[in-house]
Amino acid sequence: MHRMFNMICLSFALLGMAPFVHADAQLSIEAETARVRFECSGGLVPVAGRFEAVQGRVVFAAQSSNARAVQVTIGSNSLTTGHAAMDRQLNGPDFFDSARYPAIVFESTDVRETGAGEDQASGRLTVKDITRPVMLHIALDPQLHDGLSHLGREATRTDRLAIRASAQIRRSEFGMAGFKPLISDDCNIQIRVALPAGELNE
Repeated sequence: MHRMFNMICLSFALLGMAPFVHADAQLSIEAETARVRFECSGGLVPVAGRFEAVQGRVVFAAQSSNARAVQVTIGSNSLTTGHAAMDRQLNGPDFFDSARYPAIVFESTDVRETGAGEDQASGRLTVKDITRPVMLHIALDPQLHDGLSHLGREATRTDRLAIRASAQIRRSEFGMAGFKPLISDDCNIQIRVALPAGELNE
């Protein structure tokens, strides 16, 4: 992950952004640039959908291009599968219980480079007030590789940086044990963040 963020910071420098050398710098994650999808496909009834409300931040340490903290908050009631009946079921007490628990939160605790073209972020995922350790597997999107492979040209403010992350969870560990084995207990979460050429907030 340190290599990844070094590359991101290099791209910011190419875009003419001020280096963050005196204070912590914060990169915002907005709903317009982030997509969170989930899929529980191993059961008799495959379930897949997305969350449309997401926000968060990446904090870089002062005088460093390394990430110090990553935090993402997802609005559980923004879930949509494209089927109203399924949305009601998933937002109900057997699953996310969105009325009582409106927020899903991930906070990183450690970020490490694996050396296999992928990085790992250890962290805590909280769903329905239940917190469990989760490992995010993170990779650069080809968009980012393409942008950095043209260091000979002048970068423009239309360039975008993209990161993909995924994690496997068992929904029963977060108080969502209903309808097994009809709906698989094993679920995959996919996060894609396209970071526009915006500003870092210090």
